[in-house]
Amino acid sequence: MKEYKQLQKFIIGFLIFYFIAGLSTEVFLPGREKDIPMFFSWFLFSHTPDEKSSSQYAVRILEFNDKTLNPPILFNEAYGIVDNPGSPKARALIRKLGPVTMMGTGRESEQLRKLFEQVYLPAPIRYELLFITYDPIQRFKTGEFISIKKLGEFTKNSQ
Repeated sequence: MKEYKQLQKFIIGFLIFYFIAGLSTEVFLPGREKDIPMFFSWFLFSHTPDEKSSSQYAVRILEFNDKTLNPPILFNEAYGIVDNPGSPKARALIRKLGPVTMMGTGRESEQLRKLFEQVYLPAPIRYELLFITYDPIQRFKTGEFISIKKLGEFTKNSQ
């Protein structure tokens, strides 16, 4: 019975210490990363960054089946044109393709582009690779971008 009481006191003491250590990260580390291994800062909602803009690489479809799309459609919104526009693998491939194309690495860029076309794009299609910057709230409300930088325009013809 004595060992049980000691174990109970130890567990209660440990939990109190752990809780206080987690909360103290707010006091001792203001404005810094709050994760300390074993003593994470416990808050129900994480702090959201006050970012005014976000950037990403994107593919915009200009022409499909010899019909010009006006306005052009982003790949991730191209339901009815591509099979799976919300594919995380397609998004990851676009994220790889963007910087490689921007740096001018021809061979690697060509390989990634061919893979993207083969797996995700139907033929015939004309599309462009973009680097877009946008305010997430403004983009949600109006669909507008802060800036669009065209990295290249490509065509996949029927085989």
